[in-house]
Amino acid sequence: MKKAGQATIFIIVALILVGGIVLISWLKDDSNVEVDVSECEVDLNCVPEKCCNSENCVPMRDAQVCTKNDYKNCGPGNQNFSYNNPKKCVCEDQRCYAVPL
Repeated sequence: MKKAGQATIFIIVALILVGGIVLISWLKDDSNVEVDVSECEVDLNCVPEKCCNSENCVPMRDAQVCTKNDYKNCGPGNQNFSYNNPKKCVCEDQRCYAVPL
């Protein structure tokens, strides 16, 4: 009877260990994690891609950092979008776009 009790305890401990391993691996599974792929929520989240003569808009977090010197090198009227092709940045469907004025 003593051996039967030990075998039962061994089986219970083994099942608990296997169950714990399965539970931990399921909790660490990254495939069930949702990733936020939105670029923006409002127009203010979108900015020109480059400091000068930009043709596209990007989320503010991905934009080039522009200094006063960058803007001086743009030339008159060429800051952000090209002077001959004026645009503005908008947020549509959580994506940044450049649209004509």
